[in-house]
Amino acid sequence: MKTFKFKAEKRDQFGKGFARRARANGKVPAVLYSKGADVTHITLPSHEVALTLKYNNALYEIDVDGNSTLAIVKDAQRDAVGTVLEHIDFLSVHKGEKIRVTVNVQITGNVAPGLMHLQELQTVTIKADPAQLPEFITGSVEGFEEGHNLFVRDLELPEGSELVTDEDIPVAIVFEPKEEIIETPTDEAEGEEGAEESAESADAASDDSADKSDEKQGEADKDQGDKSDK
Repeated sequence: MKTFKFKAEKRDQFGKGFARRARANGKVPAVLYSKGADVTHITLPSHEVALTLKYNNALYEIDVDGNSTLAIVKDAQRDAVGTVLEHIDFLSVHKGEKIRVTVNVQITGNVAPGLMHLQELQTVTIKADPAQLPEFITGSVEGFEEGHNLFVRDLELPEGSELVTDEDIPVAIVFEPKEEIIETPTDEAEGEEGAEESAESADAASDDSADKSDEKQGEADKDQGDKSDK
């Protein structure tokens, strides 16, 4: 697990106006919650803290007026675009006292040839010592056959931690992928298509013959009319 140390500054100002000024000076407003104690309002260096948030369940040593407190991030608020860190909530913790945290699950290994696995569960909840908080928990599907699924109880937990999530929940299922069937025209379909084309050609030829017959009849009528006039 990752541990980061920061020196914080106490603050007695609040509100959006103060928050904007703090961020303009490279600081991020934060609060430190402690069991049985008042909330401590602080500011921290914004850029440096933001870089640490990519680590899940990192441990922080926060120095406030010379007093160091161990804490974890409970919530980090960003702007609508997600680029500006606006506020952080910390929760103080103590080594030796287990706390409940949510941990990402990573699947390792390869299933049997011709099969695939689908991850059904992305996170689990555990109780662990703050000094042993994992960034993620792994589970292996190496060599799994179809129907051999990975359950929460099969995950590799850090020493001393315990599960909160139901151990019988499947984490990953193994299955044989279905082949996509691509339909191709059959001989019968091609024959029907050819028959339709022949029928269309016959109709066109019939229409053409009819047109020519009408033309000849018109010319004959015209000649007959000319003879009558004479």
